[in-house]
Amino acid sequence: MHNFEEELTCPICYSIFEDPRVLPCSHTFCRNCLENILQASGNFYIWRPLRIPLKCPNCRSITEIAPTGIESLPVNFALRAIIEKYQQEDHPDIVTCPEHYRQPLNVYCLL
Repeated sequence: MHNFEEELTCPICYSIFEDPRVLPCSHTFCRNCLENILQASGNFYIWRPLRIPLKCPNCRSITEIAPTGIESLPVNFALRAIIEKYQQEDHPDIVTCPEHYRQPLNVYCLL
């Protein structure tokens, strides 16, 4: 089950995807992770009327984000449905972290 859970994990925050958004290059990330990258990139300006460039953290391809921001990216509904089903199941063999919801206990959680 551990390998399956890795497929449901965002490569930015290393948590199970929350509100997964898919880029045109087909890579998926959490909405909040993409928003943080967009703001940290310095390309996010309120006065900018056209599209905002966002570089994919995986393949580095540039995506032009609409002025409405990350909300304009499509939701990965298939992945979201799989995650919802996975989270409904019990995983008694996995020790979970009390700070990270339904995430396995890792060394960094203990520090």
